[in-house]
Amino acid sequence: MHHTSFLSVVRTSIPDFQLEDYAVPALPWFAFAANIHITLLANGINDGVSWGYTDVFVQQTLRPEFDRKTGSVIATRADEPSGCSSNTCSGDQGKSELELLADAITAGESHHWSAELLDTWRTAYSALSVQRRGLLAERENENEDYPSYIHRQYTRGRSMVKPYPPGTNQAIENPGITEAAALRTYADYDAEMIMNVLTYAEFWPYLVHGRDMPISVQENLDREIFSGPYGRYTEQVPWTASSPPPVTPRVANLTSFIVRAYDDIDGYRQKWGETWSAQYGSGTAGVAHQVDLRPDEFVKNIDVVFGHKLGSLRFTSNKGVYGTYGAAKNTAFSPTLDTPAYSLNASVNRTGYGMSSAYITHWTGATPPGCEGIFFGFRPLVLGGV
Repeated sequence: MHHTSFLSVVRTSIPDFQLEDYAVPALPWFAFAANIHITLLANGINDGVSWGYTDVFVQQTLRPEFDRKTGSVIATRADEPSGCSSNTCSGDQGKSELELLADAITAGESHHWSAELLDTWRTAYSALSVQRRGLLAERENENEDYPSYIHRQYTRGRSMVKPYPPGTNQAIENPGITEAAALRTYADYDAEMIMNVLTYAEFWPYLVHGRDMPISVQENLDREIFSGPYGRYTEQVPWTASSPPPVTPRVANLTSFIVRAYDDIDGYRQKWGETWSAQYGSGTAGVAHQVDLRPDEFVKNIDVVFGHKLGSLRFTSNKGVYGTYGAAKNTAFSPTLDTPAYSLNASVNRTGYGMSSAYITHWTGATPPGCEGIFFGFRPLVLGGV
């Protein structure tokens, strides 16, 4: 009874997170509520018979709803046979839930259960009754499953992103800084949506027993997210204003990196497993600082000073701090009558993720020489074996 009642309460709350004017900012909350809904359905399918549910209820009520909501099957009114049962027809899909919820309320009243709990169930019963009557009225995207809704709103939201300002009124004197700030906005949007929304949608169809998760889904769950660019230019950046970064498989964990720095950051190189990357920036200027991460170590935060040049980097791992590398000597924007010289800074991290890569966006040998921008990749720790 408690499972059915909780399921009804959650089901009736879902439309509250789908108001069109607020659909994009509410998407993480929608994903959270939908995750509870899908998990309850999966638990009922996996264990419902042992709780006392009939196999008919599990297979004709819970499983069809799970498949519809997760996109495991494409269910439309045109596909439904004219004689389908009340448990499987879209227009009458809430009948069994209403009956079970009514029984739960009656049992709760006779056993003097919590008045607050019973009031919650009564509210859910009323809301579910209204929703059931409304199912017969056709609505836009009526049959849209949760993953499809999420991807539609995520794409819609991406088209509404407003780029960050460049952080200086000297954009003309600092070419590439406006473009870098714009792509930094998209990196933040994509990362937040991947962490808090898209990841949920990937594993929903595989919560029921007997469904193996394909490699492509595992790669999506382990996909690299990004922060940056910090500084100037957008060379090597794998995303644009019109497309998110592609999903690439994890070759190996980040094991070492070398920062070359003196006045500012001169170069960077990294190693995954036993394979070194190409040299980014200069391979000879500055002093080389090599960091070899232990097998259970990961970089969780990077402090960056940037502006006209990439001034300094400091890496914080779960074991210690490396740096600061670079003196940020040529980072500050030129002073004006109204503004003294200043640099920009950021603490870069993604909760639950470890740094997986870093790339220099531009390097010049002209005076003053040095790197002029950087962006970072992060992958989830839970799948990385750290």
